[in-house]
Amino acid sequence: MARNKTAKPEQAQSSDPIAEARRLLEAGRLAPARAKLEEVAQKGKDDEQAEAARLLAGLGVDLGALGAAGAVLLVIVFAAVRSLLMHQ
Repeated sequence: MARNKTAKPEQAQSSDPIAEARRLLEAGRLAPARAKLEEVAQKGKDDEQAEAARLLAGLGVDLGALGAAGAVLLVIVFAAVRSLLMHQ
């Protein structure tokens, strides 16, 4: 039985580095996506550089989410300590 040697559309390599970086981001592969975007931001065309810079800015740390996670952790620690002290 002969195999079809043509690549599937989702597996085909794109010549558009921004589109490739977006696919990596959607797949959850942040490190390769960031590397691709940094490369385009340095060596790409002007319009690609602007788009890569915009996408890179969106990959920064979300301080709101980090603060919320910290607050939840403090509440859990407080509840655990209070529970331990109340039962002694």
